[in-house]
Amino acid sequence: MTDAQPPDESVPASVPALSDIGIGGTDVAAREHCELSLQQRQGHGSNPGQQGRHHGLVGDLAPILQWWASTRASWPAPAVNLPVCALFGEQGITPGSISAEAGIIAAQTHIEQRITSIARPDDDDERTGDAESVTSWLLTGAEVADRAIDAGADLLICADIADSDALPATAIIGLLSSSTPAELMGFSDSTITDEMWMAECANVRELMRQGRAKRGDGAQLLAAIGTPSIAAMTGFLLQAARRRTGVLLDGSASLAAALIAHRTAHRAKQWWLPGHLGTQPAQAQAMQRLGLEPAVPVRLGPGEGRGAIKVVALLRTSLEALRSGHDASPDSAD
Repeated sequence: MTDAQPPDESVPASVPALSDIGIGGTDVAAREHCELSLQQRQGHGSNPGQQGRHHGLVGDLAPILQWWASTRASWPAPAVNLPVCALFGEQGITPGSISAEAGIIAAQTHIEQRITSIARPDDDDERTGDAESVTSWLLTGAEVADRAIDAGADLLICADIADSDALPATAIIGLLSSSTPAELMGFSDSTITDEMWMAECANVRELMRQGRAKRGDGAQLLAAIGTPSIAAMTGFLLQAARRRTGVLLDGSASLAAALIAHRTAHRAKQWWLPGHLGTQPAQAQAMQRLGLEPAVPVRLGPGEGRGAIKVVALLRTSLEALRSGHDASPDSAD
């Protein structure tokens, strides 16, 4: 069977919601100033005790501090005042769909969770939809970003809350990162049998076959093998970049959306940062293709933005500790 497929005439080659208009990069000067400042702190503390404390504090978190400074165009960077975790799912998802653990973590870290549920045009249709539907979902995601930012959000989290996103997200990552189903699934999951692993690989391979001819156009790819949630996330990420607001990515669906958005606007990725390594090999493939390193080099999760929420807590703690150390240091005038 050949992979070649005729063009999908129902989806135009260009959708207005997929645009790089108004998207610029983050502040390079702030990033460089942050990097230099952290190097000076680690190497030239005012006393040995302070030097060690700063080194332990910023060693692994330097990348996220630099990213945060560049998104806020300032160093010293301001505190994280109003982070919002945007959770996307299909119709029927409610606040009650969030696990108790995820809700507790968000409440303890004072991070607002906002759920967006999106319906398919036909519940019996396995396709995402036609051009009108794809555009609608892209715009829905953009509106979610606008509402959060207009309400004062200075840091966003993009995550999903739908199991139905996992397989399409993996297939999209495979197509846009030139990875094989085996590479996407990995070989170290001891919770599934060999038969289950082979079945999952076959499902991913079939979705990749269906979308291969359309991988050059984000809207057509979303229509062919995407989901409403992934489409909305794509619009969300592009609009956040347009509004110059940083986004922590959490989960395979957000990374699949980032890959699609990246093909539309290459500079937009400067506004995104994977929160952690993730638990699926496909996530590592997506990060490599995007050229983005995770904020913390550990595996957090699973899902619902829990890993990224923990990263926000670490960022807040680091900023406060650095600020306190800076105020107390004799060389703080630097």
